[in-house]
Amino acid sequence: MKKKIYRTIIQYEILSDVPYNGENLSDIAYETFEGSWSGEMQNPLILNEELTNKKAIEAIKNQGSSPEFFGF
Repeated sequence: MKKKIYRTIIQYEILSDVPYNGENLSDIAYETFEGSWSGEMQNPLILNEELTNKKAIEAIKNQGSSPEFFGF
């Protein structure tokens, strides 16, 4: 059976009293739900596509992960 990998891109707007400096997603979630930032999804689904095996392997490697993680 062919392995399916999907690529999804979302956009999230942050309003804060300090510039965003590359926090990870858990920091963003904490600051917008518990901290001093305001956050909101903007056009939540910008891209949602199924990748071919070749493109999936390339995308996985570009993120610094191993294709074996997804069973390739």
